[in-house]
Amino acid sequence: MATFSTGFAQVESVLAEVNWIASDKRTAFQARLKNFQRLGLLENIPEGRGKAATYDAHHVLMLGLAVEFGQLGFAPDTTVSILKRNRAHVVRAIASIPRNEKEAEAWSPQLVYFDPANLSSLMQTPVEELQWQDFAFAPAEEFKEGLRDLLARGCTRLAVINVTGLVVRIAMALERVSELRGLMPGWHYSQALRTWAADEIRAHASAVLNEPSPRRARRWIKKKQR
Repeated sequence: MATFSTGFAQVESVLAEVNWIASDKRTAFQARLKNFQRLGLLENIPEGRGKAATYDAHHVLMLGLAVEFGQLGFAPDTTVSILKRNRAHVVRAIASIPRNEKEAEAWSPQLVYFDPANLSSLMQTPVEELQWQDFAFAPAEEFKEGLRDLLARGCTRLAVINVTGLVVRIAMALERVSELRGLMPGWHYSQALRTWAADEIRAHASAVLNEPSPRRARRWIKKKQR
């Protein structure tokens, strides 16, 4: 079974590489990652001096997703709230990572998509009533099939994050910046992620498997646009 753990310095280096962070902006980027932690994005990460933090594979992914939300213009507290509420969708996306070349032949990249309603505080409907609709999850092929329907029914905005693409970019960055060069840190990372997702599904099967489906999300968008 593949395992993966690392410290904050390498996490920051990897995500800076993934996001093309300028060298003179690295301090600000580090502060942004730390702020996500202070807001409660990651579990089991000690805070305070003298406490060495160890980051597992899914911690790196969640921080990577948080940065993606930042790139879309979401405030840090909103980002953390959305990701924590929709953790099950992330788990489902990661659980589909192929274990071998045979599985990869029939595999489709996994996406999460959502209405980037940054102005939701101005809506008549309370934000709390929309929370379960933050994310929908689908393989790329299924998403393509449903996209025309979404647009035809009046969906005016949609943000898409390629979770699989993010995992691949993190794994590739690990190969470039890791102190474990030659020991396949990228492979260990992706497989450790898959193990985490499988464990999450076993521990929280009902919560993960009963999340709203893309079809339910499309019905909600249709109702919202009326």
